[in-house]
Amino acid sequence: MRRILLFALLLLPLGAYAQDTYQKFLEEGKEWTYVQALTTQLEVDIRYYLDGDTIIADKPCKRLFSEREAIRENKGQGKVTTYEGSLFEDGSQVFFIAAKHSTPLLLFDFSLQEGDVVTIPRFDDRENKMTARITKVQTINVGGHSLRVIQFFCDQYNAFRVGGIWVEGVGGLSELIPMNGQSDVWQWNMLSSVVVSGERLDIVEHLRQQQRSDCLSYRPMLVDGRRWRYKDHHFEEYEDENGNANYNEIISYSDKYLDGDTLIGGRVWRKMYSETEDGSRSYIRAWLEEGMKIYTILKGKTEQDAEIYFDNNMLPYEFSHQFSESWTYFTHVDTIVVNNEQYLRHHFYDWRLQDPISYVEGIGSSTGLFPFPQPMPPCICDYEEFVGVYEDGELVFALEDFLKEGYTSAVEHPQTTEKQMRHDDSLYDLSGRKLPSLQGGAGGRLHNGVYIQGGKKFVVK
Repeated sequence: MRRILLFALLLLPLGAYAQDTYQKFLEEGKEWTYVQALTTQLEVDIRYYLDGDTIIADKPCKRLFSEREAIRENKGQGKVTTYEGSLFEDGSQVFFIAAKHSTPLLLFDFSLQEGDVVTIPRFDDRENKMTARITKVQTINVGGHSLRVIQFFCDQYNAFRVGGIWVEGVGGLSELIPMNGQSDVWQWNMLSSVVVSGERLDIVEHLRQQQRSDCLSYRPMLVDGRRWRYKDHHFEEYEDENGNANYNEIISYSDKYLDGDTLIGGRVWRKMYSETEDGSRSYIRAWLEEGMKIYTILKGKTEQDAEIYFDNNMLPYEFSHQFSESWTYFTHVDTIVVNNEQYLRHHFYDWRLQDPISYVEGIGSSTGLFPFPQPMPPCICDYEEFVGVYEDGELVFALEDFLKEGYTSAVEHPQTTEKQMRHDDSLYDLSGRKLPSLQGGAGGRLHNGVYIQGGKKFVVK
C-alpha cells in the first residue's frame, strides 16, 4: 500500500485530480532502469536519466543520458555514460531528438485510442520508422488515480510482428528510446523501475498483478503423482540383402516424474527421474517452483546453471527465450477445458520461425518439459516425442488438447454485464467472464470459488 501511495503522490501533478488530467512525462531528476532481455548470459541494467535543459530547433528540451555496462570495451568492468539526445513534450505527445540530430521523432502519444494508427521510430533503428496500430487502451488505478495503458502492434516490418506497451507518465515497457541499429550488441530491454524524487516505483509489477487478477487461479506444475509421458524413437542399423545400410525403428515409452527433494544453493528443489518400460529409472534434473516462475537444473549442475523454464506472469510482447532455438515473446492468454478442468493457456509467437506457440499453465507445452518447440533431428538418430500428462495412471492432458478451441479471458475482452448474465444459462465467474459449458453443467470440476449461472450464484468447494 505504501508503494502505491508513493506512486500516486510522486508521479501525478499537485492539485485536484480530473479524469482527463494528463500525467506529465518529463520531470527533472526522473530515472528509468531497463534490464537487457535477449540474453541468458548477461544481466545488464541500462539507466536513463534527465539532467539539465537545452534548446534545439527552438524547442525547450530536457537532456537525456544513459548509463550502462561497457560489455565490449572492458568485459563488463565499469559504466559508460552516453548523451542520448533530448526530449520535449507537446500536449500528450513526447518527442525525442537524437544526439547530433535536429529532427524530432515521436516516441509516445498518450492520447491515442483503440484502432488509431501512428508512425513511430522502428525499434532497431533511430532513423527509420514503422506503422503501429493501437490494439488496446485501458487504465490502471493507482492510489485512486487513473493512468492510461496503450498496447500497440507493428503492422509494417512484420517479419518480426512485434508490438509494445506505453504507460502514461512512465513511457515504454520495452525501451525508452529507439535502439541503435548499428550497435554490435543486440538489445531488447524490459522496464525494471522508474525513479521519481528518489523513490523507486515498480509500475511493471503493478501491471503484472492487475493482469493476473483477471486470470484463473494459479495452477502449479510440480505436482506429486504427475507423469509426463514420452514416445522414444530408437534406430538400429542393419544391412539388407544387398549389403546396404538400413535402419529398424524401435518404439518404447518412458515417463518423467517427481520423487523426493534435494538441497541446491540453500533452497529445496524437487528431483525428477526418467523411468523406462522395464522399470529402470535415473535422476535427470531438479525443479523449483517459486512464485509463478519455474526453474530447472540439469543433474550435476549448480544453482548458477539454473534456467527459467517458464514465467507464468508475463506482459504482452515481453520476450521469453529460454530453451528456444529462436526468440519468442508472449502475446496473450485464453482458457481451455480438458476433461472438465479449466486451464489457462499462454500464447507466444516465435520471432524467426513465425510460428505460434502455446504453454498450458500447470501442464507444460506441446513438447512436454520444454516450453518451446524443439526441431526434429535432421538425421536418423534417437529422439523423444511428447505424448501427454498422466495422473494416477489416467491421461489427463493429451498432445492434441493443446490445440483445443479457446475461450477469451477478461484480459482481452470486456466483461459481461449483470443483465446479460441474468438472461442466459451460460456459466460465468464473478468477473463476468463467460466460461465454457462443462459436461455435467455447474457440477463439473471447477476450481473452488463462486460462479453465476442463470442469474444465480453458487459456490464450488
